[in-house]
Amino acid sequence: ATRCRQKTTDFTVACRQPRKKGLCPIHFCHKCLSNRYGEDAEDKAKEAGWTCPKCRGICNCSLCRKKKGETPTGILAHAAKALGHSSVHDLLIKSSEMVAAAQTLSSFPKKIKKV
Repeated sequence: ATRCRQKTTDFTVACRQPRKKGLCPIHFCHKCLSNRYGEDAEDKAKEAGWTCPKCRGICNCSLCRKKKGETPTGILAHAAKALGHSSVHDLLIKSSEMVAAAQTLSSFPKKIKKV
């Protein structure tokens, strides 16, 4: 099975962007594509010319953000949804202030221990 960067073995969609040696090797699983970019992997798999977020220049993974001199977002999927955004990408294009707020939210513990 082909894996996405998160090492899942779930259904993935392959990028079809031509490169010097074949096609782009990047695959995205449904969860990553949905949470990070608001796209449906199964729908994109049906598109003959679908290109991945990296090839489109909108990748928001930590590696790509660091290469562009930007701060990695961390785990923002839940915070983005809690703030009413469809995906991390949607959050990132709306406002840097929202990103800072979401990063703060995502740094809190998932469960609050009762004393």
